[in-house]
Amino acid sequence: MPEYLSPGVYIEEIQGPQPIQAVGTSTGAFVGIAQSGPVNSAQLITNYTQFANTFGGFLPGAFLAYAVQNFFNEGGTRCYVVRAFVNSAAPSTTVPRPDVATATLTTTGASTDPAAVVVYANSPGTWGNALTVQVLADTFDSNNTPTVTLDTGGAGYNVNDTLTLIQAATATLNSGGKGYKVNDVLTLVQTGGSGGTITVNSVSASGAVVTFTLTPGSGYTTATGLTVTGGAGSGATFNYTSPANGTITVNSVSATGAVVTFTLTTPGSGYTTATGLTVTGGAGSGATFNYNANPNQEFQIQVFETATGSTLPTLVETYTHVSMIESDANGIPNPNHIEQRINGISKYIAVVHATTEPTNNAPPAPQTVALANGTNGQPPGPSSVAKAMHAADLIGAVATTLTPATGLHAFDTVDDINIVAIPDLVLQAFPALDGRNSTLQAIAYCELRKDCFFVADPPSGQTPQQVLDYKQGQNSFSGNAFNSKYAALYYPWIQIADPLTGGVKLAPASGAMAGRYSATDVARGVFKAPAGIVDGYVNSALDIERITSQGEQDTLNPEGINVIRKFADAGIVIWGARTVSADPEWTYVPVRRLVIEIEQSILLGTQGVVFEPNDPALWKRIIRDVSAFLRLQWMSGALFGDKAEQAYFVKCDDETNPPESIAVGRVVTIVGIAPVKPAEFVIFQIQLTSGGGSVSE
Repeated sequence: MPEYLSPGVYIEEIQGPQPIQAVGTSTGAFVGIAQSGPVNSAQLITNYTQFANTFGGFLPGAFLAYAVQNFFNEGGTRCYVVRAFVNSAAPSTTVPRPDVATATLTTTGASTDPAAVVVYANSPGTWGNALTVQVLADTFDSNNTPTVTLDTGGAGYNVNDTLTLIQAATATLNSGGKGYKVNDVLTLVQTGGSGGTITVNSVSASGAVVTFTLTPGSGYTTATGLTVTGGAGSGATFNYTSPANGTITVNSVSATGAVVTFTLTTPGSGYTTATGLTVTGGAGSGATFNYNANPNQEFQIQVFETATGSTLPTLVETYTHVSMIESDANGIPNPNHIEQRINGISKYIAVVHATTEPTNNAPPAPQTVALANGTNGQPPGPSSVAKAMHAADLIGAVATTLTPATGLHAFDTVDDINIVAIPDLVLQAFPALDGRNSTLQAIAYCELRKDCFFVADPPSGQTPQQVLDYKQGQNSFSGNAFNSKYAALYYPWIQIADPLTGGVKLAPASGAMAGRYSATDVARGVFKAPAGIVDGYVNSALDIERITSQGEQDTLNPEGINVIRKFADAGIVIWGARTVSADPEWTYVPVRRLVIEIEQSILLGTQGVVFEPNDPALWKRIIRDVSAFLRLQWMSGALFGDKAEQAYFVKCDDETNPPESIAVGRVVTIVGIAPVKPAEFVIFQIQLTSGGGSVSE
């Protein structure tokens, strides 16, 4: 209670009605086999292009991509997709990511050297074998400007002075360079001259090319016939010439003039690492210093993909200013570390900094590597074959403390799914009974959740009698019957355009049916049956697998098998709106789905009454809020009745909440609704009149 302790005017806010919002009903949910993409992880997809970017294109041995395309072609709004996958082998220390294409980058670029970086495709599959990764010198980075300390004579420089540098020499061995390692120090003897030393900076993949710089102060300018007298290539001879001069521009000068910060005049054209540079201009002419144009040791990663049927790789991603340095001296993570820059950002690759030398943060030498050894895992096959993906793998398993949820159970943590389809359950690679048993599991999943509806497919090539057996679990399909108010079965398959071949293809209808559900929900409401010549017109279908006659549908429709018919004027349409339930109260798809919407809306919209005092004031609040929601449903046409009281009632009083119920913390509300049902049988009684009499049929 508020306190009123002194005279004055007080403002109080009074809680008004809490409107209940209707939950969504048009979100699809698909599980199946995809070309690429995250495995066993529900991804929100809002158009087919997004699906293709996430999960790849069409596969000749799977229906998932076709079903999702049909879903959107029919007017579907959004869906979640789970890619099912079974590894060809268990992860191990030697192969931590089986079936994923991989490659290694080395510090030197030599493939025989230990890996500095392991590159993985983002997901398993042969698609990853089309990727190539290239390491290049970094582009110019103003944040990566070197700071140079002059050895002597630094005083007198001014900002914007342009200085000329003479770089100490680098050279390439003519032959015999194998066996050198970076940082090896070799002794040189010049023909007819004195000796000197070089430090190896890089070694080529073959080991025959050694690039080095002279130790400061020892240097040659131009020489021939130099002989190596140390290291694995002792005795090799080579010639070398000093490179052209370069220039630097002074950016800042310290108070003493001994420290000069500079950038190259032409970014990217200058030195990388050099020692013994000599200044030949300005007040400090003749001073020598060492110089590193890449103090943060950054480099560039480019990712290429070669499209199917092409031999020309296409550049798809570029990452500049990438570093192998994980953190600074204070332990602060480096945002440019290769794992930070690429993992979780790249659509194509993931990387692991794998060097066994934690202090070796040198960037990998320029190199190009192709990813390889990606596979599509276990192929679909019967449950009797151990090394195969089984139909049951599409249903998957719930999450444990050690393993994530797989298959259909990847949706366990996703609340916003309404229309579920698994078209790959009827792949020819799966025996029909395997697929049917998994379909029973999928229906049971929706029964258990009570917030979604399953759209089932029969196998291809079934006659009306065979599809009846399939639904009832008879003869060659011996098993439990489909009997659920949370599922519908559509027959036959439809013929669709196949972008993979440019021809046509037979496909299960569930993807298109889910799209019609979604489109009808948005256009008319969940209470409208997704059937008929308007809301049931199948845009995706070029034809149907089999023409079903009126007499055949007379047998199938009462059993809850919704037939896709082909009419001369109306085209290919959905000509049924029944669930597979044997309970006559739940005969119709729109009735079941409307009740799901009402139940879930009330469930979510009344959370605010939990822990409120259980008294008549609370009961009136519940009646008010739920009645307001149901009135909107009635006004939209979802509930039957000329008056609101004919369409619904809400009862929450002392009769539904006796003292013993209140004592255990319960508040009980009874809600009654009269959902509209589809006009499945439209009957016109024709009467003939003749003069004053009449004749009826």
